Amino acid sequence: MNIKKKIKYMLSTAGSFGLLATVATVAAGETTSDSSTNTTTSTKQEITYNIFPEVQNIKYTDGSISITPEVNLVFENGIDAATIARFDQVLKLRNLTYTKSRNIVSGKTNILVGIKDDTDTLVDNELKTLGITPDATLDNKLDSYMLNAGTFNNGSYITLLAKDATAAFYGATTLWHIFNQLDGFKIRNLTIKDYADLKVRGVSDAYFWDTYTDLGNYTTNNRWNSADDIIGFMKYASFYKLNTFIFRPDDLILPNIDSKNSASKWQELYTEEEINKFKEVLATSKESKVQFDFSFDLLKSFDVSNDTDYKTQFDLLTKKMTQMLQIGVRQFSVVSRGVAVTHENYITKLFVDLIQWLKQQKQTYTDLNTNMLFFGRYGEYS
Repeated sequence: MNIKKKIKYMLSTAGSFGLLATVATVAAGETTSDSSTNTTTSTKQEITYNIFPEVQNIKYTDGSISITPEVNLVFENGIDAATIARFDQVLKLRNLTYTKSRNIVSGKTNILVGIKDDTDTLVDNELKTLGITPDATLDNKLDSYMLNAGTFNNGSYITLLAKDATAAFYGATTLWHIFNQLDGFKIRNLTIKDYADLKVRGVSDAYFWDTYTDLGNYTTNNRWNSADDIIGFMKYASFYKLNTFIFRPDDLILPNIDSKNSASKWQELYTEEEINKFKEVLATSKESKVQFDFSFDLLKSFDVSNDTDYKTQFDLLTKKMTQMLQIGVRQFSVVSRGVAVTHENYITKLFVDLIQWLKQQKQTYTDLNTNMLFFGRYGEYS
C-alpha cells in the first residue's frame, strides 16, 4: 500500500486545528498569525514556522533563545508515556540530550510540560514565577494548549501548559514541527494558543460499496491490506494531529484473510493469530493517540423478525465486541451497506441496546467511548 496516497485524503481532514501556515519571510517585531490575518511591524527580516495543521494563534516577539546542548525536561505527573516519547522525538531532531527532573536547572534550557489545574501544580506554579499567564479562554476548547518559547528570569525556557494529557501530546507535536525547521539551535520567541475545531479527526479509507454501479460498475480495492499498513498510517497521522482510524469491513489485519467485521463474518470470533495482530495495532494506537475504531457491516445480515431471533443475534454481537474490548478496542462504529431487518423497530432497538450495553461496559473499561459512529447510505436512517 502507498501510504502517501492514503495521506492525501487524510490531510484534507487535518485542518481541524486551523489552516496551513506558510513559511514566509516577515518583518520582525511583534507578529500575530491566525486563520485569517498576518500583521507585522519593523523592518528586520525573520522567518516564521510552517506548522500543519495551522495553529489557531501564534504570536512572535523580538529575539530568540539558544537551546543548550543538554536540555532539562520537567514533566508533571499527569503527562503520559506517549507525550514523553514525543518530546524524545522532538529533541532527537537536533541531536539534543536531556535529563528529567522536578526542578529548574540553571544553565540549561528548561522545557516545562504540565496540565492546567491538575492535582500536580508544579508547572502551573513555575509559570506564575516566570510571569506567564495561562489563557482562560482555552479552558473550554477541545485539545487546547499554550506553548511559549523565550527568556524568562535570565534563563531560556520552553513551556507547555495543556488542558489534558492528550492536548499536551498535540503541543509536543507542534514543537516537533518547529524543531524540524530550525537552522541550528535558535528558536524565535513565541506564544502559541491552539485547540481543535473537530472532536473526531480521522480516516475511513475509500467508501463502503463493493461496486459503484452508478459510475459504470467501477470496483475499488482501495483498502488497508495488513496490520503493518495500519500501523504505518497511525504513526504518520499522529504528526498531523489526527485522532481516529476507522477499521472498515474491507480492511485486512492479515493479508488475504477476511477481516471478520463484514456482513457475512461479523459473528465469528478472531483467532489467536489475528488477535495478536490487533494487539500490535492497538499498541501503536496508544502510542500515537490515533484511536482504533472497530466498525461492523452489521445491518445487512442482522435479519430478525421476533424477539428470540433478536436476542440470539445481539448476544453474538456483544460476544464479538467483548473480545475486542478485552484486547484494547475502545471505539465502535456501524457501517450500513443495506438493511436486512424486516421490522424497522428492531433497528431502533439495536442501537438503543448497543449504547446501553456500552455504558454498562464502561464501568469496567473506563476509557471506553460510548458514542458510536454510523455510516449509512444516503437517506438511510439518518
